[in-house]
Amino acid sequence: MREEIFEKEKQFHDQWASTIDVEGIRVRDYFEACTAPENRFILRQMGDISGKLLLDLGCGAGENSVYFAKKGARCIAADYSPGMVEVALQLAAANNVQIQGRTMNAIALDCPDNTFDLFTLLICYTICQILAAIKEMRTVFLSLR
Repeated sequence: MREEIFEKEKQFHDQWASTIDVEGIRVRDYFEACTAPENRFILRQMGDISGKLLLDLGCGAGENSVYFAKKGARCIAADYSPGMVEVALQLAAANNVQIQGRTMNAIALDCPDNTFDLFTLLICYTICQILAAIKEMRTVFLSLR
């Protein structure tokens, strides 16, 4: 049953990815606009991210990865949808930054333990799987120990 749900989500997000125009995405506004107070709060809490390795889990179109790469972080844009990972890489190219794209499942991360300094997590997968994803993330993040 769970695999069927994942497959449906992947198909949905791949279809959505095929409709995204990266030229229309204003990455800076995503974090700094007056309509994004929660993101401005997060930025203040993060401090200097230069040189830090960040996993953007459930990256979608890659706005987080691109924004943080512009701030000096080394970013991996990861999503269960290969289409969304491709959009994130296109968005990075359009914004003249480099990120790494990885297709992976949040409840079975394909990363060595203790790898990342920071992460972003958008709402990914079904709500019943979010606790499994958080448990999995504890193994690959330095600061969650």
